[in-house]
Amino acid sequence: MGGGLDLALACHYRVASPHPVFGHRGAALGLITGWGGTQRLPRLVGKARALEMFVGAEKVSAKEALRIGLVHAVANDPIAWAIDRHQQPAVGG
Repeated sequence: MGGGLDLALACHYRVASPHPVFGHRGAALGLITGWGGTQRLPRLVGKARALEMFVGAEKVSAKEALRIGLVHAVANDPIAWAIDRHQQPAVGG
């Protein structure tokens, strides 16, 4: 939520557990965070979807985040997923 989402948006890969909630809830308080989320979120999910999340202070489930491209994967154990992905040989290498 808010600043935490902004931090996640700065990462190369975002892997969620099955039950998190994503959102830019600052709008509900009359705030917009200043960590780059307002720039990065539209690039990932499109301007219209990002505007819905910003202005409506909408919460997004992990399943929806995967569908709209906010996260790369949803895994029961995100750390194990990341380790497994890192250990796989590069394709075409």
